[in-house]
Amino acid sequence: RAETLVSNAALAAFVHELDRRPGAVLQIRHAGGAAGGGFAEQLRDALVALGLPSARSRLVPAAADAGRLILEISANGESQP
Repeated sequence: RAETLVSNAALAAFVHELDRRPGAVLQIRHAGGAAGGGFAEQLRDALVALGLPSARSRLVPAAADAGRLILEISANGESQP
């Protein structure tokens, strides 16, 4: 839920850091498949609804354990978790 995302201090700090880097992209790594991809899409959709441009996010399948998402900031081909 959007209310939960807004109140999450760690996620807010992460999005703020992404905002400080105009050319950076948020990579959402997930386990893949319907469940993992759906969870990642829900997070991306919520972040877009809160103001993150969709062009600044990318879903990356098969890069995390089931039930987990890994968020990274990618700028100039380098990723930072």
